[in-house]
Amino acid sequence: MLEHQLQIWIASKERIAACRECIDRWPSRVELPLLANEIPDPCRDISILFVGVAPPPIGREDDDAGQFYSNPGDRLRLGLFHVLDHLFESNLTRQNRVSCDAGTAAFLDAGFFFVHSAKVRPCGGRLAPDREIMRFCAKQHLAQEIPMLRPKAICFLGATNAAPAANAVFQHRIGELPEQVEIPGGSGINGWRGWVAVTVQPVRGTKEGSNRDRAARVIDRLWHLIVDMRQQS
Repeated sequence: MLEHQLQIWIASKERIAACRECIDRWPSRVELPLLANEIPDPCRDISILFVGVAPPPIGREDDDAGQFYSNPGDRLRLGLFHVLDHLFESNLTRQNRVSCDAGTAAFLDAGFFFVHSAKVRPCGGRLAPDREIMRFCAKQHLAQEIPMLRPKAICFLGATNAAPAANAVFQHRIGELPEQVEIPGGSGINGWRGWVAVTVQPVRGTKEGSNRDRAARVIDRLWHLIVDMRQQS
């Protein structure tokens, strides 16, 4: 990012940290928005922006404690790093074993970035905010983040919970087949047009193999579209 773009991005993170709209509207469902220092600054050129669901609930004592950038054992982080290593012969998993910071640095240096659709944590035993909250929060913040980050493509991770956010931002039903879409009403520095898809989270569990394979196919399609776009420009 250029210096003036970085300052806009930092201001956006601070605005998210101070936002109370979702908490005021749904106090029994969500709590504590992401702090400004929980999300790193992006690399200058993002090939694929990965968009998850929401930060995990507070107080979890399993390997979900923390979030994508702060916990090297985060299930989504581990699954995504595994898929990216397989597709691009990168060393994200190995660097992640060195330290969380090393894994994050390798992820960013490879041209990837990650944000959440919703910026608040679910509470009351919920694993994800309700769809109504996902849609509202994504339109408030994610729709502004995307033009700042200007990725070549976007991959939403969460076929059930992240899909409502994707549909709200683009006002279009997004699926696993990548589509070239734009943010309605945006233009100039506030506009963005590119390839977008939604897929499952490549996490561990009973569906580990099939989920990772399914996510890998979508990411691979997006990557080939980026390559084609670069060759044509």
